[in-house]
Amino acid sequence: MPDLPDLREAIYDAPLEERPWKAALASFRAALDARLVYMSFRPVQEGAVGIGIAAADADVSSMRRDYGQRYQHINPMPFEQMEQGKVYSIRDFVGEDHPFWTDYLTPSGVGNAYGFCISAGEFHAVIHLVRKAELGDLSPEQLRWWEAHTPAFTRAVRVFGHLRLSQFVAGLQAQVLDRMALGMMILNREAGVLYSNAAARQIVGTSGQIRISEDAQLRFARPEHQAMLRQSLANGTAPEPRLLCTIDPNTPERVVEVLLINIDPGHDFGLVSAPALVAYLHDRAASPAPPPEFLATLFDLTPAEARVLSGLAAGGAIAEVAQALDLSEHTVRTQTKRILAKIGVSRQTDLVRLAIGSLATLVGNLARD
Repeated sequence: MPDLPDLREAIYDAPLEERPWKAALASFRAALDARLVYMSFRPVQEGAVGIGIAAADADVSSMRRDYGQRYQHINPMPFEQMEQGKVYSIRDFVGEDHPFWTDYLTPSGVGNAYGFCISAGEFHAVIHLVRKAELGDLSPEQLRWWEAHTPAFTRAVRVFGHLRLSQFVAGLQAQVLDRMALGMMILNREAGVLYSNAAARQIVGTSGQIRISEDAQLRFARPEHQAMLRQSLANGTAPEPRLLCTIDPNTPERVVEVLLINIDPGHDFGLVSAPALVAYLHDRAASPAPPPEFLATLFDLTPAEARVLSGLAAGGAIAEVAQALDLSEHTVRTQTKRILAKIGVSRQTDLVRLAIGSLATLVGNLARD
């Protein structure tokens, strides 16, 4: 058996590689002369989706595919009930007359299958190992060697878990938050900006009433707004959000609304500057109109009617919508009446309110470049 430090080094280095755990599992497979080692890994919370990483001595894709599609549901190993850090053989639970043996393991040339569970805080992992029939079972020495790695595996699962969650959050920010028209900033107790999405950066960069100071802190031009920010930060997890409205005196049509909500991250992970408050920024002028194609689907409108409703939702009057669509005012009024009848409201203001408050507006926000 190889020295423990060699495999421990592979385990601790693995989460930083391009394909996490691949090298560690390959080393583990070789040390135990296994045909396949497979690790399934997931957060503990109910409904969380896991990931799988494998190391094999040959192409076992068909074996893994058959397991997932046909035999996983009859696997007799009760992973959720296994003692942590103990290696179990499938023979501990069923004999070789069980369908999992006769229909899957034996035809695949497998002599024995093993399971090993690790729970590390909010993360859970199961290591599956199978050996060829001609190699026989793992020896007592090999089982002790495997179980001796429990502390290293447990620690590495936590490292790997936090790394994967960080990658997920970064991807979420890039794919969703940066595509929204609603600005969002996360602040610490000193009003320092820990995170801001693209819309927030755009709003702050063009507003004369909001700025980011040289020491990366959120600042308002009006003293009463700055006092409201300080009060929100001083109140900790205050249940009541605070709403303020900034108007640039040089461009009074430029209105930016700011909603301040205290947050409790639950765990500061030892951060010097933990999240304390979320600031949502809404620039009325930058809010895109609901896309006509989605309005048409949502309210069962013709393409022409949907274009009229989109123009009205963007704040245009009948004359402005008519000019933008190269139509007569009479045509726009006629189509507006048809839309009112289809949706079942009697006033144009109610029609606009429904369009702006619909999911079509959210689609427009997410679809913007």
